[in-house]
Amino acid sequence: TVSASGGITLDVNGVAIVGLGIGAQRPTLTFDTANTARISWTADGCTMKGINFVGNFLSIATAILNDGGRDWTVEDCDFADVSAIKGFLAAVTTTVSTNSDNGLISGCSRSSDATTTPGTLVKVANTTNKLTIRNNTVWHSVIEENVAALLAHGALVVDELLMENNKVYSINIAQTTAGMLVSTSA
Repeated sequence: TVSASGGITLDVNGVAIVGLGIGAQRPTLTFDTANTARISWTADGCTMKGINFVGNFLSIATAILNDGGRDWTVEDCDFADVSAIKGFLAAVTTTVSTNSDNGLISGCSRSSDATTTPGTLVKVANTTNKLTIRNNTVWHSVIEENVAALLAHGALVVDELLMENNKVYSINIAQTTAGMLVSTSA
């Protein structure tokens, strides 16, 4: 259970947290008690692989906050909300003042049932270089207007973005003024 900001911190270069097993038989991290509960990531060359992330509190900002790590990987992880009001606003977020270049998000799934503020897979809040988002699946089970399923980023630059072979399932039938896959904001 992750109950606070920085409940788990990756602050040593080259650390890999690898969950063994398949589906529900993999390790599960449940986020509860606070909407700031998260894993903080400050080291370079770290990997998070094979973990189930469960959002069990109202509008949790993010499951993983990359607060300065370069050459990072999130692979084969599942991010799920527990209800229409409890879940993640983003699965992975980078912060404004840090360098989080060379990121890879691959083979992950994001299941959102949220009706208040459904979450994106990746939120980039800084200028970043070489971000790859591939082979992921996003499920949005409610109508979600103006929410990017894969990538939301601010008015900063994402150089060398590669997005390929991602699948998005959404019942979004509303007129949208933002991108369904990618959105930007000022």
